[in-house]
Amino acid sequence: MQHLETKKQLRQFMLFTALLFSGACQQDPAFLLDFGNSRLEVIINGQTYASDSTYNWGNASTDSPITINGTLRNRSSFAITLAGSPLIAVGGANSSEISVSQPAGSVLTAGASENFTITVTPHSAFSRSAKITILSTPGSDVYTLNLSGYRHGLVMVRDVNSGAGSASPSFLRIIGSTLYFRANDGTNGAELWKSDGSRDGTTLIKDINAGAGNSNPYGFTSFGGIVLFAATDAATGTELWKTDGTLAGTALVADINGGAASSSPSAGSGPFVVLGGRAIFCATTTAAGEELWSTDGTSAGTTLIQDLNPGTADGCRTPVFAHNANYVVFSGETATDGRELYRSSGVAGNLSMIHNIYPGASNANPTDFFSFGGVTVFQANDGTNGSELWKTNGTPTSASMVANIRPGLSSGNPQNFAVVNNTLLFMARHDTNGYELWSSTSALAGATFLKDINVGAGDSLPEFITPLGSSALFKACASATDCELWISDTTGPGTVLLKDINPGGAASSNPANLTVVGSLIYFTATDGVNGIELWRSDGTETGTYMVADINPGAASSSPGNLTPYGGSLYFTATTAANGTELFLYVAPP
Repeated sequence: MQHLETKKQLRQFMLFTALLFSGACQQDPAFLLDFGNSRLEVIINGQTYASDSTYNWGNASTDSPITINGTLRNRSSFAITLAGSPLIAVGGANSSEISVSQPAGSVLTAGASENFTITVTPHSAFSRSAKITILSTPGSDVYTLNLSGYRHGLVMVRDVNSGAGSASPSFLRIIGSTLYFRANDGTNGAELWKSDGSRDGTTLIKDINAGAGNSNPYGFTSFGGIVLFAATDAATGTELWKTDGTLAGTALVADINGGAASSSPSAGSGPFVVLGGRAIFCATTTAAGEELWSTDGTSAGTTLIQDLNPGTADGCRTPVFAHNANYVVFSGETATDGRELYRSSGVAGNLSMIHNIYPGASNANPTDFFSFGGVTVFQANDGTNGSELWKTNGTPTSASMVANIRPGLSSGNPQNFAVVNNTLLFMARHDTNGYELWSSTSALAGATFLKDINVGAGDSLPEFITPLGSSALFKACASATDCELWISDTTGPGTVLLKDINPGGAASSNPANLTVVGSLIYFTATDGVNGIELWRSDGTETGTYMVADINPGAASSSPGNLTPYGGSLYFTATTAANGTELFLYVAPP
């Protein structure tokens, strides 16, 4: 009897437990319907996206807003509450370029939907990324969607001097992936800045000349993991500085001309020449005048190579030019020999004349140095033939005249050198034809007149000679009022007008600042309607056109400082609204 009672109690307990378990499940729908993140369906432009997936909004050529339509749908049989604040949160690297219109309500009943929109306004260039995050209960689910896209086209990187004031960026120089430049934000004067191409990544590195004074940095040069440059402060004048791109890592290297007097390294002529672990440049001291110096990036390692012209007289003339991996060449001066061709390895005491081109105390004035075929070509005056085309292999007495382009004492003044098809192109002057386009082969055994673009004694003044593939593009004037874009394959018949950008013989487009970016040349020109703006050419007439009317209408944006960066282009331009600021043009992907 007791055994039967025990079995009855056991059956009652099991029934009670089953009922209790069943009731608990009905009261906890999350236990029955545990779909994880799939309970909340996120639909973007008609397609469902799982958590942690990526929606690519594509490519944008302007900073006009891009609208992405979204829907939240409750797939479960119970209510879901959006628990975030805000309901849909935005985060990620470029979250400042993303905004969201939030759902109307935070509770989605079974099967219900709520709409929202994502607005992308890609202010900066290159790849852009952000993400949205949605929290929901019950279940404390977290949903994320990654957003990505690409911004190309024209971008004002940053309005450094906000409003209509001009930052006037200058001395643009890419080192690694960073752009270094001089700019004035209207508060700190013309100081040291850097940019990664984004607004937030364009920043003042250091106010070197504190307050509104200008440090006017220039000569940015990559040097052993740092950047060398010259800058001015009130205490030391214009001297040699260095930076690693940070405030703490920006410091004076050496006060070459002690105190407030300036040594003016490289005299603003451009980057320093780096040779054998040292940077070489001309600098001025009160005691020795302007002479050749070098540095290893330390104060102790910044030394005078030689007082070539003893005493306070100048012995070094900028620019200094890298002849090869062992020597620089430059125009040096002494009271005995005048200005002649010198070389140095950058080591103290290692400095010597290559050639006394104009014997005696007169000046040969070697200048316009350019590398071609393993030698350095330049113009110089030997006192008999005027300033003509010369060459040197850097060894003593190795300088020789290549061609006497303008016979007699008159000067051919060869300059604007470029190399195309292993041929040296340049501008030079002849009595009969004026300044026109000339060439010389790799043998450098003379020079050839290519074409009389401005027929007769008038000058076509070919400038900005820039190689592109097997040709060179350049500015030339068929008359004094008709300066346009020309192209040459280094032959006379192959030297022709590429495009009459500002049509008619009485109007010039004046192409300038020709700069190679990939397989294109960017330049500045005016078509007579839009002012001086940014243009591009692939070497064909149809492939030559204006990139953008940056300062709309007849006013000019006057782009300048064109600086390639990969397949993109940094430059400066002026608009009525923003003054002269830093721009970036990114070609379509």
